[in-house]
Amino acid sequence: MKTRTHCLLFLSILFLIPTSLSFAQGLKAPSAEPIHQLVRFLSYVTHGNNRHAFDLIAPETKKNGDPIAYDSPVDWKSFLNELPVNRKKFGQYHLGKIRWESPHCFRIFVHFSGGDNDEVMMVRKDGKWFVADPIHIIR
Repeated sequence: MKTRTHCLLFLSILFLIPTSLSFAQGLKAPSAEPIHQLVRFLSYVTHGNNRHAFDLIAPETKKNGDPIAYDSPVDWKSFLNELPVNRKKFGQYHLGKIRWESPHCFRIFVHFSGGDNDEVMMVRKDGKWFVADPIHIIR
């Protein structure tokens, strides 16, 4: 329920305060789908649904490693080894500023309640959105 509330809150902010978001090259705000994918990823990590979280990681990242975390491996075993024991923080956050890198890639700030702030990269591949830097987020 919290996840849905976070998503709805973010979307309401997205449409009420568009001037607080930075968009390069006239790109529009992302649709709800990539935001929903990020929210799902964080929820899956929080609740220990590791396989579902892993499925939301970009195929290119699984092949080449996390582009933000110094190309750390992101195969299944490495992903499981990186997951922290206490995952509570991944359920307590708010989403922030969005920055486009290309029509198929944008970054969004995730502000966790414990003070940790991460800029998450979302990428679109074959019409689907994925988390591109999972190790960076969970470390």
